[in-house]
Amino acid sequence: MATIKKPISEATRDELLSYARLALGMQDLAGNISRDAVLSHVVTALGSADATIEVATPDAPSLQAGIAPGAATPPRAAPADEPMVSLTIHEGRDEDGKRPVFVAVNGRGILLPRGQKITIKWKYFHVLENAVQTHFSPNLSTGEVTETSAPLYPYNVHSLPTQAEIDAWRATEAERERKLAA
Repeated sequence: MATIKKPISEATRDELLSYARLALGMQDLAGNISRDAVLSHVVTALGSADATIEVATPDAPSLQAGIAPGAATPPRAAPADEPMVSLTIHEGRDEDGKRPVFVAVNGRGILLPRGQKITIKWKYFHVLENAVQTHFSPNLSTGEVTETSAPLYPYNVHSLPTQAEIDAWRATEAERERKLAA
């Protein structure tokens, strides 16, 4: 698929909306959202108004895959039955605590904005769930060291997929991997 890098300030509404949904995991954005509103969400998530996004060129063969010319190139098309999680990642007190959170699965990464309700794929939530920081506190009188773990990115979950949905997705993924290996 032929793609080009384009500054977000020059991207169309559809390019920005596609990028926000596919690359940044912002599934909750309304279909009738204005270009300026989408641009604001993307700039907030990326932390810069000077960022670039990858978009499909008009002559790209992506039409056969159902992607309109000029739409942001998805990292990988997600199966329709892929479980989704709705959550809010809390902002921190310092400047780093306001930046989006980067998570990746098998080399496919997304930026998760903080302080707003977002919907992401379950596999990315699983990464966020396992992101913990460990602190070690020495007891000066006894010489013992106490270990405590806490979430690296505190969040609230609004909705989770059912275990049946997760199991069905895992079975679909296992079957897809089996076919690719054959």
